[in-house]
Amino acid sequence: MRALIERFLEHLVLERGLAENTATAYRADLTRFLDFLAREFLDRPADSLMPADVDTLAVRSFLAALARDGLGKRSQGRALAALRAFFRWACRVGEAKADTWPMVETVTAELPADKPRYLMGVGSPEDLVEAVARGVDMFD
Repeated sequence: MRALIERFLEHLVLERGLAENTATAYRADLTRFLDFLAREFLDRPADSLMPADVDTLAVRSFLAALARDGLGKRSQGRALAALRAFFRWACRVGEAKADTWPMVETVTAELPADKPRYLMGVGSPEDLVEAVARGVDMFD
């Protein structure tokens, strides 16, 4: 999954024009999530992890770990936004939608209700409808 994360970050900077600082923050958040999965949640080497290994419990446990570690709500929100964007992008580049959509829904559900739920890179009308059904309310 680490190589997929790097491809995602390259996509954000080179194709989407995302600021380097944002890409750096997303890299830190996604790396932290991957390390959490490997060390605390699945007890497996990070290099062996795939997006299909992630489920609702993994994301909620990660969020609890962020809170336990003293991360503020904004930082937690950014981490969740990074996860949602990553899994949505993974779906677009060939990761199974069946594996990715539940993750988008899980991450969206964890975001504050009074904040926008933004999803980058939605490519088809069917995906727009699916994203709205799963709680997303802003697109690019």
